[in-house]
Amino acid sequence: WLGDGYCDVEVHNTRVCNWDGGDCCNETCVAADYDCSSASADVCLDPMYQPSTTPAATTSACSVSYPSYVGDGHCDTTGEYNTISCSWDGGDCCEDSCVSSDSYTCGTNSYDCKDPAYSTCSVDGSSFLGDGYCDSVGDYNTAACGWDSGDCCSASCEDGPQYTCGEYGYTCLDPDSSDSDSVCEVGFDSWLADGFCDTSGDYNTQACNWDGGDCCASTCGVNVTTTFDCEDEADSQVCLDPTAAEYVSTECAVAQESYIADGFCDGFGYGGYNTAACDWDGGDCCASTCVDGTEHSCSDDENHYECFDPDATDHAPGNCSVQFEEYLGDAYCDYNGGYNVAACAWDGGDCCVLTCTGPANEEEAVYTCGEGGYDCKDNTTCAVDFT
Repeated sequence: WLGDGYCDVEVHNTRVCNWDGGDCCNETCVAADYDCSSASADVCLDPMYQPSTTPAATTSACSVSYPSYVGDGHCDTTGEYNTISCSWDGGDCCEDSCVSSDSYTCGTNSYDCKDPAYSTCSVDGSSFLGDGYCDSVGDYNTAACGWDSGDCCSASCEDGPQYTCGEYGYTCLDPDSSDSDSVCEVGFDSWLADGFCDTSGDYNTQACNWDGGDCCASTCGVNVTTTFDCEDEADSQVCLDPTAAEYVSTECAVAQESYIADGFCDGFGYGGYNTAACDWDGGDCCASTCVDGTEHSCSDDENHYECFDPDATDHAPGNCSVQFEEYLGDAYCDYNGGYNVAACAWDGGDCCVLTCTGPANEEEAVYTCGEGGYDCKDNTTCAVDFT
């Protein structure tokens, strides 16, 4: 549907869909399945081809490419729009400050409220706060609401009159929580002791016996028949077991040092790259610090940022802390549980057609893109089913 010569006015004529692939403006439409007869000045919303909204000089305080985007009713979460210098995109990103325009209706692409004047706990049912049940959707599990008043972390949850803490699981997003990690809880038990070192999630931890021994050459495959050959998968091993013969103490422990600062974000719990010790994957995981590598470009479609660097200008809001990190980017859209949120890069891209790529280790793939459907909330990509 994008770039097919027909202007889909109601659905795809948006910024993130590149104005229906150019179909809606006479200057950009290229005839394909259709003859571009639907393109006209009346439906052309691309500001590059609207004289009245052609990008103008910006002030030094609010330096953005398109000043007309500020205060237009559409929350621009990329670039420098949603910053204090641009008055939080002219108020577009908070429900209580947004004013709809002729082009956009407030809330159509959701909000990303960072303005401290409006960042308050606003939920439908205040009785759900602190009731012993983790409400992972509906803005309860946010800093403004005290992470559902403690319900979503085992260390802070208290039983309520109706619910017992943990009965329906936790989605701990509180960065200050001290939740216990003494129990081996992983998403795919079959990945333990299978011969491949799983560095995402909690597999390579003491509680999980260092992925069942998979992550050190001297412990892999001992007294167990593995699915994968330990020697063939040696490149995946990140030996953190202090009792293993080859263990070497290091702050930045990764399987492939060449992955650091290569222009591709190795995030979402994969391999320990996106950590302070590894300089946030050498800068790869923030748009403002990423530099193109020889094999990867920061702007590649399959690249998803997970910006945890507190010094980066595009530092991601919140903290991506889900029960099973291996569910991020596994090709299955996890609708609930705090996965499909901005801080988790929308379930590692799983929930949108154009960003779903599947797991890094294809041999351990459990799902294929679209198998569980999509729930695309990422307003930086085009939410289409057909391209």
